[in-house]
Amino acid sequence: MVRALDLTLVGDIHFGKLNDYRQGEEAEPLLRKLVEKVNNSKCDAVIELGDRINTENSESDKAHLATVRQLFSACNVPVYSVLGNHDVQNLLPEDNLDKDQMPSFMYTIEMNGFTCIFLNTCDPIVMDWGGHVSAPQLEWLKKAVSKDDSPKLVFGHHALSCQPQTGNPILEKENLIGRENIGNSDEVLRILHQDSHVIAYINGHVHWMNFSSDKGIACISVPSLTEAYLNSAGASGKYCTLHVDENGRIDIIYYSLKPECALGRVSYNN
Repeated sequence: MVRALDLTLVGDIHFGKLNDYRQGEEAEPLLRKLVEKVNNSKCDAVIELGDRINTENSESDKAHLATVRQLFSACNVPVYSVLGNHDVQNLLPEDNLDKDQMPSFMYTIEMNGFTCIFLNTCDPIVMDWGGHVSAPQLEWLKKAVSKDDSPKLVFGHHALSCQPQTGNPILEKENLIGRENIGNSDEVLRILHQDSHVIAYINGHVHWMNFSSDKGIACISVPSLTEAYLNSAGASGKYCTLHVDENGRIDIIYYSLKPECALGRVSYNN
């Protein structure tokens, strides 16, 4: 039986030292505040969309990853994560595995009658920044989306090529538009469209709020928790909530923690 599902979505925490405009040194208080919000809200789970750390060196990256896990462990609900490109720049993919928060590089979780599918879009990383989904993982995805008639949500770090990035100030400044997505997005989308029960694809990586749809599948980009573009301090702590009702209607609210306010809302019903 399908019941409404409520998720808190957060991405690109970039815990660690300041890196460009990514306020890694502000990540801990922001994450503590987010956990407090989660524990005082109606929420079934937290989905963390990769890039937990600002890369420095293997020793520091391991320590920062451990701190992020510890902070998330204070949540009263499950936390599920995917790999981001920064998570494996100095670390092995295996270093990111955790029996509770990331049991495998790609996996599925059943919640309230929904199937949540977690992809590894760093399989491998392309030119230090872009994503890819390997042939074996594509075969796994085919089975995951077709195994039953449950409504499905798919999560990955990188965006799909169908998600427009024109106007994204960071990607435009760094001349990265076209490199931000899963390189073989067409193959991924072909599989997702083979099953009419796929409701949404949800990603981080691009550090801005974005919504689009592709042939009935909602495509949702979650902003970075610590991005403070054009400023060297003062990240606003962006995140969002996702409500999906039993009929597949989606309601997204984007928030900031500094100041504590709602930034916008998107509703979608295919």
